[in-house]
Amino acid sequence: MYSADGFELAMHRVGRKTTADSRAAPVLIMHLEFLNGDSWFQFTDAADRLLPMLLVDAGFDVWIGHERATYWSHGHLDLETTDTRYWDWTWDDHAHYDVPVYLDFINNVTASSVHYIGLSESATAGAATATMLQNSLLIRSLTLIGPTIYIGDTNSIVMAAWAFIFGDIIDEGNYENGYQSGSFNFSTCSRFT
Repeated sequence: MYSADGFELAMHRVGRKTTADSRAAPVLIMHLEFLNGDSWFQFTDAADRLLPMLLVDAGFDVWIGHERATYWSHGHLDLETTDTRYWDWTWDDHAHYDVPVYLDFINNVTASSVHYIGLSESATAGAATATMLQNSLLIRSLTLIGPTIYIGDTNSIVMAAWAFIFGDIIDEGNYENGYQSGSFNFSTCSRFT
């Protein structure tokens, strides 16, 4: 899959339990900025406490999206990752170009509107996407976890530490520097690009 501005976008379908109702409601889960969709699987060893697995166990059809310029979604039709134009985008581009592609794809596969769960920047992008009429028809519900609204001009010690520790990742992109977040084995899932 590609966004209208040329970014490769990938998703993994985690799966669903086999039930008498084969039309399980689809859920798209989007991750925190600077990470990958695998981040939903890395913070505990207890699979029964992982959000995607809880949703699968509850009977949902779970899809994990990977934002542009991350490990699973790092390609572009025209730009190399060494080109500064590759990195010239904001959450607004994610909302305008990327989220609609995920929603359309899932809707085409499942013929159903999608429950959207977003964390931080992805929560903000999901909310912005839902304000566009053509996209709002594809969204069944929004769950916005810690939406990022504004972080500029902050005196936060936490944000200063974040920038100091992860500056090279933020400045040059986690994929190019060999950083790969998460440890989930996505080879067991269906990949869509």
